[in-house]
Amino acid sequence: MASMMATVFKGIGKAPLFTKIPKPVLQNASDVIVKIKKTTICGTDLHILGGNVPQTETGRVLGHEGIGYVVDKGDAVTNVDVGDRVLVRCITACGHCHYCQEQRHAHCPTGGWRLGTLIDGMQAEYVRVPHADHSVFKIIDNVKEGTAMESAMLMTADVLPTCYEIGLRDGAFPKHKDASIAVVGAGPLGLASILCAKNDDISPEAKIFAIDMKEPRLEAAKSMGATSLILNDDGNAVEQVMEETDGRGVDFVVECVGTPSGWDVCQDIVAVGGEISILGVHGKPGNIKLEKLWEHNVSIHTGMVHCHTTPRFMDQIAFENFRADLLLSHEFNLSEIEEAYDWFARPGETGSLKLVINNDIS
Repeated sequence: MASMMATVFKGIGKAPLFTKIPKPVLQNASDVIVKIKKTTICGTDLHILGGNVPQTETGRVLGHEGIGYVVDKGDAVTNVDVGDRVLVRCITACGHCHYCQEQRHAHCPTGGWRLGTLIDGMQAEYVRVPHADHSVFKIIDNVKEGTAMESAMLMTADVLPTCYEIGLRDGAFPKHKDASIAVVGAGPLGLASILCAKNDDISPEAKIFAIDMKEPRLEAAKSMGATSLILNDDGNAVEQVMEETDGRGVDFVVECVGTPSGWDVCQDIVAVGGEISILGVHGKPGNIKLEKLWEHNVSIHTGMVHCHTTPRFMDQIAFENFRADLLLSHEFNLSEIEEAYDWFARPGETGSLKLVINNDIS
């Protein structure tokens, strides 16, 4: 049996292992096999290592974002051919069920988020992708090989759709000149949320708060459009925001941390009649401050990304100068992915945002 190198989950609290495993083969007529060219590490991968995604079994190949070449396909696949350069998004979809017809691909009974958690993922030389006709997308020739634009396409597999569809509620966030938005956590999710908001006709007079415990991430947020930087290293973010808003709070809060303390900040800064959108992966319970929120007419939104906006973001990067490459901070080779995980897990020291992992093996 042919083999390949892959990044394997070895259990909660353990570093992933880059090791040799069997190369994937077609299992269904709707499958493709993709030779990975570029992949990345997601904060959700760290949550898997920390035990916050219990559905992921030991031995699973990690990774749910990738660019590569189709090297084999099942007889039912019609939208891509062997040799095509493609983007593989984090969500697979059959394209025919009730949920797929409503573009709620995350809830497809035979799709949804499976890659890198329920089936082997993309931090490897090769990956099997089910439901290929609705889960992989050709990258046009206008996106040249080996360019920053090609690497930026990786961001359309997860982080951009997640921040727009869930964080910014498919564009249903306040955009008028008196509006205020806050991202709690200026890591890749928070930064991508700012980038998407600035790209979606928000008024230049609207306030965009970025809240984080690290100054370099706040500077990155400023470069992407944040207007108010809140350093929370002393735990006084709520007081700073309330002072800047004359005690009113923020209209629309995007939670991008996945911790009880971050969630508390969101609840304490949301304005009367405001909204909180939850993007963080919460592996521990968090308290809802009903004693405060019940009379504030606050709406709280959660959700799993559907990635129905992936093609749109691909077009915006290719044709509209959407600078998704600003989310990328460092590059590693696939053979260095164990080091890359350590680097990504220490953003305060390394300055890491999203990484580009290049297949240097095959």
